[in-house]
Amino acid sequence: MVKTTRTIKVTGNKSFLGKALRIIYLLLALLFLIIGISEGIIIITIIGSVGILGITGIWLIGKMTLVTLDDTGIGYKSPFWNLRFTWAEIQTTGVYYIKNGEAYREYPEDADLLNGNGWPRNIFVSTKFSYFPRRHDRLISKTNIHFRWNREAWEVISRYVSKEAQTAYYAA
Repeated sequence: MVKTTRTIKVTGNKSFLGKALRIIYLLLALLFLIIGISEGIIIITIIGSVGILGITGIWLIGKMTLVTLDDTGIGYKSPFWNLRFTWAEIQTTGVYYIKNGEAYREYPEDADLLNGNGWPRNIFVSTKFSYFPRRHDRLISKTNIHFRWNREAWEVISRYVSKEAQTAYYAA
């Protein structure tokens, strides 16, 4: 059997607006740092330094985070988590988007369509049968993996995950 492996880099917001905001924040932090150093104001220098370190840290974490799908299961590797679920362990999977802090169901066949709300789609897999991403429960944990929508990844998931796990999220 040929080994099917898909590796997806989870890099956060890929939209033009998200990239523009990161550049603006970086330039503001750099401006604070330069003004703080030139004027000798320690608090502004600290704010600028923390801002540059924070933006750089977020960028590095995004570059170091990988989701890997293969014949045996799905893996999530970041500086904070190293998770691996076999396909048999996955009890619920689905697609959702976040709007105003709330999670809304999205059907996979509609996830590629550009609709009026324009919110980015996410995929989740969970080892809990009754899992549904909620406002304060959308993070990576020992039982859940979330990552940005990717059609190729969804096709691999739908090929290996049971039909019950694929429909449990939408039946609730």
